[in-house]
Amino acid sequence: ILRGLRQAAKTRPIVIYLHPWELDPGTPRLPLPARDRFITYHNLGAPMRRRLEILLDAFSFQPMARLLADLTGSMPVVRG
Repeated sequence: ILRGLRQAAKTRPIVIYLHPWELDPGTPRLPLPARDRFITYHNLGAPMRRRLEILLDAFSFQPMARLLADLTGSMPVVRG
């Protein structure tokens, strides 16, 4: 995944989104079928925090508002 993100980041900004609950091991558990329960909950807490740390070490980040300002500032204004 990191290799793919690095390749994509060479030509364009990338957006990474994490649901806040993915970092909380205390997230309330819903009564889900076994397969869905595994998919939803198996990486909560420490595993997800570790993945986030890897991403923070590997890439530089900025607020979305700054990225949008940079992108729109470099685009021509079209008036109709």
